[in-house]
Amino acid sequence: KNNKSLDKALSKVVDDMLKDYKAAMKEAVKFAAKQAEKDVMNKAKSCLEEYYEFDPNRYDRTETLQYAFLPYSEITYGSDKIKGSVGVEYSAEMLEQMMPPPEYSKTGILKHTGYYGSAKYQPVDTAWVIDNYLRGIHPYTDGGVEYYEIFDAQSPNDKMNEFIKDYAKTFDQNVLAGLLAQVAKKMK
Repeated sequence: KNNKSLDKALSKVVDDMLKDYKAAMKEAVKFAAKQAEKDVMNKAKSCLEEYYEFDPNRYDRTETLQYAFLPYSEITYGSDKIKGSVGVEYSAEMLEQMMPPPEYSKTGILKHTGYYGSAKYQPVDTAWVIDNYLRGIHPYTDGGVEYYEIFDAQSPNDKMNEFIKDYAKTFDQNVLAGLLAQVAKKMK
């Protein structure tokens, strides 16, 4: 008897959702986009952690770069389709706000390397910093000479693009989870 009443209740919930399937899909896509935003941001942070594993004895940057990450999601609803995009933008302006001012010794020479490198690169070009990060390049200076080293064959930009390309199946699963969450909520 319990199974029959559960089947009847479930059928009613599904029928109600099918009557206004566009609203149900909008809610499910919103749910999936919110999850995708978190997943994309987590992947961006993991790429950053890998980037900062580069020779810490010589590499004096802090993880200030993480403040340049701005996750986003945009969803547009048409009459017969829902279109969306999810990602992370890298903001030079946000990075600039988070960077400490350079410290100089009494002789006017920078006390540390990292974002600042040498006085030659003042003021800091935060767009340049982000571009180097996305390309997987570690610039550093040694007595005014600038060197570049690539930390990995696959840059953070390549890793993010691959992750997003492969994320479609996960997004679809999250849409389904959003629909099931609506069913569960209506079954209470």
